[in-house]
Amino acid sequence: MITPILGWPLSILYGWIVRFRNRLYDKGILSACSASVPVICVGNVTVGGTGKTPVTLELARRLVARGLRVGIVSRGYGRKTSGICEVKTGPMAASLYGDEPALLKSAFPDLPVWVGSHRIKTIRAMQVSHEVDIIVCDDAFQHRALARDLDVVLLDAQDGPDQYRGLPLGRAREPLAGALKRAEMIFLTKSNLVDRGELLRNLNWLNQLSDHSIFLLEYRLETLTTVLGAQEVAWPAKVVLCSAIARPEAFEKMVSEYSQVAGRENFRDHHSFTKNDVLNVQRKMKSVGAEAVVVTRKDAPKLAQLGVPLEGFLVADMSVHFASGVEELNEALDRVSRKNG
Repeated sequence: MITPILGWPLSILYGWIVRFRNRLYDKGILSACSASVPVICVGNVTVGGTGKTPVTLELARRLVARGLRVGIVSRGYGRKTSGICEVKTGPMAASLYGDEPALLKSAFPDLPVWVGSHRIKTIRAMQVSHEVDIIVCDDAFQHRALARDLDVVLLDAQDGPDQYRGLPLGRAREPLAGALKRAEMIFLTKSNLVDRGELLRNLNWLNQLSDHSIFLLEYRLETLTTVLGAQEVAWPAKVVLCSAIARPEAFEKMVSEYSQVAGRENFRDHHSFTKNDVLNVQRKMKSVGAEAVVVTRKDAPKLAQLGVPLEGFLVADMSVHFASGVEELNEALDRVSRKNG
């Protein structure tokens, strides 16, 4: 872990470099490339854990409901493939393309989902093979080389000012005030997972930094299913959690509403599970007298591809609910959609 003595100067230098780069784009010295169809970017200010993929899914769902042909682009972090490629369904999808693109493709098997670190090249490659009316880019807020028609930026309701120190001292990818000024829509995610006092303190602090309205999103677990059969089951009385996500404490809070959490095995974000991981978690389940191991939908494909018995493993599906801002979002989606008309 980096010490404050080293962290402060590195954080200041990092912030200066990011501000300078953003200024070049703001003044038009560096230009962004436009796609031939409208582009919506979903992103965040901090490294990992704000819940971008569920929002990407929700935006895609709303756009499909409007009768639009939607394409989805993601970087594909942690994948074993390289370059630009189309995401396919299959037992190895999470390894080949990244767990988040695999999740997006499994939710929308009929939509083109492509991965590539260079977003505009990825979009162009997608459009050679697919006719799309609009594109949603997952985790592309800082990718300013791509012009966008709507920037949706997510902040975690659990994060206070200390979390927004610049890398490497804190978790911020860029200075918060500048990011909020550039964003068009700002959602405070997981607003139901913090106590009311903390939520109001963080919301008041953020409102002082932004002229835009900050809307609240609630994250909830809706259903529990088997890993392979996807058969819905009832919540057990006692469970063990297993996850490879950036903010496992939020997952635990949601599960705790349904079951007693008797143990947990938290791996680093995007961890590739092994057979030993499965065996160790199953041993923990039995040792604490739990009835099941609950995993996230994002982690389930990586476990399923191991080809080992997943006795006791269940998958919790998460959904996004708008405590505020849904009307404004619908208006923004309608406006962006009309640009293709």
